[in-house]
Amino acid sequence: YLTLLLYAALFHQCVAGPIVRYSDVEAELLDRSVRLSDISAGITRFSLGLGKKAILANYCGSLADAALSAEALASASSGTVFLGTVFYMLQIYLDFSAYSDMAIGMGRMLGLHYLENFNYPYISRSVTEFWRRWHMSLGTFFRDYVYIPLGGSRRGFLRARLIRLQPMVLFGVLLGTALFFFQEGPYYAGIAGADLGYLALNALGSFFMLPIAPEWNVRENGEMFLLNIPQWSMVFEYVANVLFCLFVFRIGRRALAALVAVFGVMLADSALSLNLLGMLEAHDYPCSLNAGWSLTAEQVYIGLARVGFSFFAGLLMFRLMARRPDYLTTRTSRLPRFTLCSLIIIAVVCTDQIGGYAHPLFDGIFNLLCVALLFPFTVWLGAQRVTLQPRTQRACQWLGRLSYPLYLAHYPIVYLFFTWIDTHHDAPVAKQAFVAAATFLLCLATAYAAMRLWDEPMRRWLNGRKKG
Repeated sequence: YLTLLLYAALFHQCVAGPIVRYSDVEAELLDRSVRLSDISAGITRFSLGLGKKAILANYCGSLADAALSAEALASASSGTVFLGTVFYMLQIYLDFSAYSDMAIGMGRMLGLHYLENFNYPYISRSVTEFWRRWHMSLGTFFRDYVYIPLGGSRRGFLRARLIRLQPMVLFGVLLGTALFFFQEGPYYAGIAGADLGYLALNALGSFFMLPIAPEWNVRENGEMFLLNIPQWSMVFEYVANVLFCLFVFRIGRRALAALVAVFGVMLADSALSLNLLGMLEAHDYPCSLNAGWSLTAEQVYIGLARVGFSFFAGLLMFRLMARRPDYLTTRTSRLPRFTLCSLIIIAVVCTDQIGGYAHPLFDGIFNLLCVALLFPFTVWLGAQRVTLQPRTQRACQWLGRLSYPLYLAHYPIVYLFFTWIDTHHDAPVAKQAFVAAATFLLCLATAYAAMRLWDEPMRRWLNGRKKG
């Protein structure tokens, strides 16, 4: 017991690592010897860590703060932002590794040999190798006490989701990059001040799903992704998939229903602007559910509510329907389900701002009813396996294949439409309608080309490599 208390009193390894388990030092605690060579090596290691923190880390932190402050970013070039990011990366590594060096040195002076915690992580050749080199004691701790108890490897699921989602994310980034400077105009005046370096940094960050702060977006609309705004939902989609791999796949239907209820409360709080948790801000016109695309506390909260409820409610519906195999068997139905589902979606899309700006609560109620009731009902109606006419079945399959490419390919083209309509607001209605129709058709054509020439071939190739 006294030995265990001594282990708990090793304060120098409790603050920032390394995480030392009792089994790692049990033998030395029971039979500890302190040699002069250990004291010398410990002092050297502690001094190295102290110098790394006090000199290198603090200096890199000062440079990063100077380059990435809000005032500096307002007029900074892409090179300055890049250097600031590099210094920030160095500061994080030097800070953490310095604390580990000091802890290892102090332990060595006491006759305790701790495991190494950092192994040059920035020379890694892959993300997997990076996490094996970065804060290694934390990685092994999560592996043994979180990862394995929760079911072990779910790499197959995550890899399948990456293969399904990421190719079109890359296409949207490339399309947004190609059309970026063509979107310049009074509506997006900030594009005129952007350079190729700024565009390249945003393209690289977007591919790796790294959102940007509102003040970094030259469109001045606060979007977390400069090149393709729908990408915001993919961030929350990946978060939901990670949560599924961590624990959701293990929980039962009741616990899953409770999780859906939690996200349902968040959804109602956001749609009705109740501000139950103090996460919403005051606006002239409430956000309702028209949010999630900006990196602010309110927007992240609403984004989590929107995607979290849809993801986990869909999973719950799947599990409930899977309990009734007879329910999903193929049968003939007189109800025109495809037509009914299509009409429901068209009616919702064509309904705009119920109550207007004078009564925003009505619009919030409508949004909540659509997301919480009408859309799940549409999914339930369409998920039943009924006998369809061959033409209808082909149409359903084609629309299903096209839906995701259309979602991630349309907005760079819509940006062009916004710029045009802002500079031609006095144009005849017939001309505006023609341009709107042409934009719609161009979005469809681009999505179809992306589906046939990029998304589906890329996914087949990646799946082949996975099996190989």
